[in-house]
Amino acid sequence: MKIESYKNFMRSKWCLVFMLIVLISCNRIVSSDKDSEHVMQLVKMYKVKAIQCQQNQPDTAIIYADSAIILLRKMKDCNSDTLLSLIKIKALAYFNTELFDSTVSILERNYFEAVELKDSTLEVKTAIILSGFALDKNNLYLVEKYISKAIKLLKSESDENDKALAYSIYGSFLWIKGENKKANEYLMKAYKIYETLKSYSNLSRVSINIGNNFSAIESKKDELFYYRVAIDAALKSKDTINLIHSLCNMGVYYRYENPDSALFYYNKVIGLKPRGKTPNFVISAKYNKASLLIDRKDYKKAFEALDKVLKECQLEKNYIGMAYAYGGLATCYVSMKRVNQAINYMENAIKIADTIGSKDMAMLLRDELQTIYEENANYKEAYLLSKQIKVFTDSTKSIEKQIAIHKMEANYQSEKKELENKLLKSELTKQNKLLVNRYLTIVFFIILSLILGVLLWRTHVLNKQRAIAYEVLMRKYKDEVGVVQNTSNVTLENSIKNTDFTEMHLQLYTQIVYYYQTEKPYLDPVFKVETLLEALKISPKAVSQALKCNNYNFNSITNHFRVEEAKARMADPIYRNYKIEAIAAESGFGTRMSFYNAFEQITGVKPGFYRNNINSDTEKVQ
Repeated sequence: MKIESYKNFMRSKWCLVFMLIVLISCNRIVSSDKDSEHVMQLVKMYKVKAIQCQQNQPDTAIIYADSAIILLRKMKDCNSDTLLSLIKIKALAYFNTELFDSTVSILERNYFEAVELKDSTLEVKTAIILSGFALDKNNLYLVEKYISKAIKLLKSESDENDKALAYSIYGSFLWIKGENKKANEYLMKAYKIYETLKSYSNLSRVSINIGNNFSAIESKKDELFYYRVAIDAALKSKDTINLIHSLCNMGVYYRYENPDSALFYYNKVIGLKPRGKTPNFVISAKYNKASLLIDRKDYKKAFEALDKVLKECQLEKNYIGMAYAYGGLATCYVSMKRVNQAINYMENAIKIADTIGSKDMAMLLRDELQTIYEENANYKEAYLLSKQIKVFTDSTKSIEKQIAIHKMEANYQSEKKELENKLLKSELTKQNKLLVNRYLTIVFFIILSLILGVLLWRTHVLNKQRAIAYEVLMRKYKDEVGVVQNTSNVTLENSIKNTDFTEMHLQLYTQIVYYYQTEKPYLDPVFKVETLLEALKISPKAVSQALKCNNYNFNSITNHFRVEEAKARMADPIYRNYKIEAIAAESGFGTRMSFYNAFEQITGVKPGFYRNNINSDTEKVQ
């Protein structure tokens, strides 16, 4: 029964209206406080789920973040901080799935929206986030483009965390460029802000960068100081990643000065491995530990350590770690004077570095392979490899040249960009028009459905009222069945209400009615007023005035008698099997339509309805 009722509902006239209203309501803007509160609860829930999934299930995190962003954008008062945090989560999820272009696209779209809205705060925050991702990917062109804009927009009243993060990213960028003095100036600005705010996790990270900068200028004392600050800050903030990074740098610091201390720090890093995928810092620590074992000629432990790293990285599909492991095994075989195996492993490491696009690693590995060829008097291979390295070096431009090329390309391709923008705007306009047309079509169908619904409801009401009227009339007609009606008397009673009649008119009207009752001329379909005039020997004007004073004319009185005849025949059992059209013809009607029109006009009901009800009532009486 439930299934059948559902099918009936789907077939009903309201189904289309219901579906269209639901479609529109899904796209409405949240307006009421209650709706806003409910939407914000959903946004918070999706945000929490996205954060939980962004490391191990980035695809799922993207779905949750996207759902929250869509809900948030539909609100009238969209919280820009919450929106930016969700966009950052989505961008990080793309970043974790190696979809850097998607990360940049999302953040650049938000940046340009902020520019259009003239929201400098949102513009700064987005530029900083984008620069951070670009720095992680070593995309220095994007870093310079956006971090310089962010620093220019920073004001005295700007958020201190935003300032510190911008200075930290810009300082790291300058360090990579080799501008160590200027880099230290910005890194120290960030350091002082984080120290004042007691933001230990950020303090640890910027201290690592300061230590790296001092390492580049060979200021050992300052390098060691800031690495230790980084360790203390990481311990205070319980930041395992920064702690691992700091300890790993300490191991590198002591690598040649004090190998035992270096080994101590490497073991600390390996022991701190977090759950899930092994970070590259831990892989690096394992590789460096194996290198120390090679220096000590402890080849067995070195092989075991590197083989373990290789298997772990293969299992986790960590290609950088695999390249490290192959390079370490090559170094181990070189130390053991097993050149062929060393070359084989080094070539594997280079192949992986080329595949993943790690140019710096590929260059270092090629340099090491060239050294192996030269030390073993394989000058031909060394020469061929040196030519590869030269080509590779020439193709890898300096940072300044890369930036200059990017700027030059941007200038030369401005016309192309404008054309692309015009095409994009044109496409966007088309899409907007298509969307508007779709909404207008939906609205049109909703309005049409509502009009149809109102008309159907109105028809239903009218039918119901007609049915009630029919019932009232039929009760009257049923009471009249079997009673001999004197049409003349009835008509005369009606005529008394008209004050314009005279005695002569009354007598003439009585004469006409009597003629109709006795001669029944109306049964002839071709009965005309001329026949009446000739039979009664009166003038047309006299007949017209006599009938008019009694609210009749020739056609109406003739139809009145014909309808009364038809009613009598319908109530008569003899005519039970006669068709209505046959009864109409025998009652004097020339056409089916004239009969139906006259019958409904005089009786107030349709012929079929009258016949069915009179006959059923007659059967009950019998």
